[in-house]
Amino acid sequence: MIRMVDLEALHRPIQGELDRATRRVMEHKRFIGGPEVEEFERAFAAWTGYRHCVAVNSVTVALMLGILALELPKGATVATVANAAIATVDAIVGAGCQLAWVDVEPATGLMNPHSLARVLEREKVHLVLAVHFSGAPAPLPAIHALAMQHGAQVAVDACQALGTRVATLQGLMPAGWGARWAVYSFYPSENLGALGAGGAIVTDDDEIAHRVHLLGHHGQARQNESLRPCFSEGMDTVQAAWLMAKLPHLSSWTRRRRELASLYDRLLPAAIRLRHELYGESVFRLYPVRVGRPDDIQAALAVQGIESDVYRPHPACSLLAGHQPNLPATRDLLSRVLSLPLHPHLTEDDVQYVAGYLLEELAKA
Repeated sequence: MIRMVDLEALHRPIQGELDRATRRVMEHKRFIGGPEVEEFERAFAAWTGYRHCVAVNSVTVALMLGILALELPKGATVATVANAAIATVDAIVGAGCQLAWVDVEPATGLMNPHSLARVLEREKVHLVLAVHFSGAPAPLPAIHALAMQHGAQVAVDACQALGTRVATLQGLMPAGWGARWAVYSFYPSENLGALGAGGAIVTDDDEIAHRVHLLGHHGQARQNESLRPCFSEGMDTVQAAWLMAKLPHLSSWTRRRRELASLYDRLLPAAIRLRHELYGESVFRLYPVRVGRPDDIQAALAVQGIESDVYRPHPACSLLAGHQPNLPATRDLLSRVLSLPLHPHLTEDDVQYVAGYLLEELAKA
């Protein structure tokens, strides 16, 4: 079976490192707030190119605390795309904000600046939450320019974008370039996955980092000294220990993903490929293609021993009562997207096998 994600193959070469990391936590028994958490926060901030990182127990929490830390007006409006994960929507609603929906570009699946401009002209938006879809960078320079014109702040959902770099006039920049903050997911199947759920928010803003830390740690700047009623959302020590063990390998895993994605690009026709690197460098968390009948093709590939994934068949806005905005490109994209296997332990033969059977199925249409 050619799997979408193969954690057994990923972990096997580093199992000793993971075991030692877990053993250290079991020995010192600081299962909450252990030294590995702060160690990981420092290392991850440096790896992503930011001054601060606050690690929490899920990406939903990271997003919600990030929004709350901005101290937006009550009922503020956040503009984002409807092909984002439901976690993104949950966080916005959980922070007490309203949603304004922006359509995507058909060629990329990323936030469409023209659609964003129309939304900003139509209503007061306090925050634009850009999303790096499948590891591909959103057009942040254009998004920043539009947001600035209309007095909106910008933040970045980089859950699928560990190591993504954004093209700017100054060169390739980190995934959260110019934003108040960016968030990352450490769900086990992500490019850098924890033992369970986990997330982090990175920022160069001292005050934002301080607020997020307070919000996620019972309002405590120091133990047993709470400054305000808040939440308990810090990352568990064992998760941080696993992430620290895996972080040194992430760059090589990413290079391999990019090599395999390049092979897919050469094997598959341009008509079904998304433009992953129009706005910078993708880390290819997924390799989505646009096909007709994605459910049927998924079933046909499974017969050949190939896993695939029908990516979010319904836009996030459909989950909220009364939210049925006109998003033709988003709805068309989600009705046709199928994600193909892509992980560091695939071989070139695996990719050729997948591409060959996919092309056979497409030829039958």
